[in-house]
Amino acid sequence: MRIRPASVSNPKTGKQLNQRSRFGMAVKLVHANGELVKPGFGPLANGMSAYNAAVSYNLAHAFTGEYPDVSIDYAQVMLSKGELAPVSNLTPVFTAPNLLTLNWDNNSTALHARTDDRLMVSLYDAESGIAGIYPLAAAREDGSAELQTPEGWNGRSVQVFAFFLALAAIGGNTTKTQVSDTAWGGTVLLG
Repeated sequence: MRIRPASVSNPKTGKQLNQRSRFGMAVKLVHANGELVKPGFGPLANGMSAYNAAVSYNLAHAFTGEYPDVSIDYAQVMLSKGELAPVSNLTPVFTAPNLLTLNWDNNSTALHARTDDRLMVSLYDAESGIAGIYPLAAAREDGSAELQTPEGWNGRSVQVFAFFLALAAIGGNTTKTQVSDTAWGGTVLLG
């Protein structure tokens, strides 16, 4: 027995085009960062996957404009959401061909922070919809990390995102006290 799909009386209204545009961009962003979203949004995935929770959150908070001028407000993007102390003063600097240096404040003495919390990083190329993922890039106490950028990425502009994950959460289910909110380091031209 087949079910006939419901017909859409007007598939191209402004509201529908606006929502479809936002949804497509949100799915592209979350899909590219899936490896980070799983532990990052796991604690908020009540009755849904971490992926769906991340899409839902970003749809509600990270978009501006109306179709056809919809854009992502990268400062509002979250790949993780939690109570662990966040990355403070994230500063990315392209230092050499295929090398990006990230600096941040060592806030290990802050409430809900540990020296061994691990930095999770995404370099998101919005144009291609691909992300360079760096899980466990450094410890909170390190204050900096050097990342080899993907081969052939020189000349690309990327959005830099980072968050901390408690060492105890690696490889297991994450609780909201074991993951921080995402910090946006800005847009960096690689090269």
